[in-house]
Amino acid sequence: MKGSARSRDRPPEPGDLVFFPETADLPIEWAVLERDPGRPGLVLVVPADTNPKAGTADVEVTAGSAAAPLTLRCGFGIWIGEARLSAARRNDILDPQDVSAARRVWKARERGEPVGSLLAEEVDADPEYQDWVEDVLVPARAALMVAPAVPIRRGPVFFGNPLALAASVLLMVSLGLTGGLFWQGQKLEDFASERTRTQEELRLEREKLAGELRQAEEVHRRELTATEQRAEEARQQDRERIAALERRLAESSRLETFLNIPFVGLAQRDPTRGELEEVKLPAEAHLFFLLLSMTDTRPFPSYRLEVASKETGRVVWTGGGLKASPFNEVSLVLPRDAFSPGDYLLHLYGLKNGKEELAGEYEVRIAHP
Repeated sequence: MKGSARSRDRPPEPGDLVFFPETADLPIEWAVLERDPGRPGLVLVVPADTNPKAGTADVEVTAGSAAAPLTLRCGFGIWIGEARLSAARRNDILDPQDVSAARRVWKARERGEPVGSLLAEEVDADPEYQDWVEDVLVPARAALMVAPAVPIRRGPVFFGNPLALAASVLLMVSLGLTGGLFWQGQKLEDFASERTRTQEELRLEREKLAGELRQAEEVHRRELTATEQRAEEARQQDRERIAALERRLAESSRLETFLNIPFVGLAQRDPTRGELEEVKLPAEAHLFFLLLSMTDTRPFPSYRLEVASKETGRVVWTGGGLKASPFNEVSLVLPRDAFSPGDYLLHLYGLKNGKEELAGEYEVRIAHP
C-alpha cells in the first residue's frame, strides 16, 4: 500500500507491485507472488493492469485496497531470476488476501483445474478482452521472457569481430525463439485445460439429459399401462353385457318366461318418504314388468332410462327408445338376473332436439326370495 511501513529502498519481495524497463511502454505493472521453493533464485510475477474486464484466470484486487482498482492476470505469469527482480522499481504493495487469491488461481491452472465463474467465461470470449490480451498481455509476457543482454568488457575495436557478432545475433534469435516456444507451450496447455473442462461439462450435460429421458420414458410407460388396463376393463364390461344380452335373448325365446311376469309399478321419488318400496322377484321369473308414472307433463318424442346401484353409483342397465302412454306412463320389461338384491336409483330422461332432460327419478329395493 502506498505510504506503508515497508521501505522503498529494500529489494522487491512477494506482495510488491513493480515496474520493469522491458514493459515500460505498456500500461501494466507486475505483481510479485512467490519464490519457487524447489528452484532457488526464481520468483513468480504476473501482469497487473486497470482494465476492468476480468476473465477466468484473472483476480480483481479487493475493493478498498490502496492498489485498487487493479486486476492480476494470473494466466500470463512468468518465473524470473532474483537478480532481475532486484533491478525492478517498486511501486506499491498488495493486500495479503489478494496475493493468496492470485496464487490459488495460478496453481489451479498449473494443475489443469477449471477456474472462474460463468460470467468470467463470457468475458474470455469478449472481443474487447481478447484485443487487450493480444495487444498488451501477450507482448508484455514475451518482452519479460527475453533475458537481458549482459555487457562484455573488452577493448575498443573499430570494425568488431564478425564471429562474435554472428554469435550474438544467433544467441538473440535463439532466446527469442525459446521465449516464443515457451509462450506457445503455455497457450497449448491453456487450450488443453479448456478442452478438458468443456468435455467434462458436455459429459455431465449428456448424463443429465439421459436421466431426464429415462424418467420421461418411465412416466410414458406407466401412462400406457394404465390406459391399457382401463381399456381392458371396458372390454370386459362389454363382454359381460353382450353375454347378458345373449342370455336375455335366449330366455326371451321361451314362451314360459312371458307367463306370470312380476309387475313393478313406481311413482316418482319422494324425498320425504321413509322406507323404500321393496319388490321381490321370484327365482322362476326371468323377467319383470316395470311401469313408471310421470308427473312431468312436458311432451318428449322419446325417453331413456338409466338404472344405477344406489350404494356404488355404478350403472347396471340403460336403454332408450321408450315412449310415453296416454296416461303419462313409461313401461318396459327388464331381465331379473341383471338386478342383484339391493337398492337402485332410476333416472328417466326425456329426449328432444338432440338434448336430454330429467323427466323423473325413482327408487326401488330389489329382493330375491
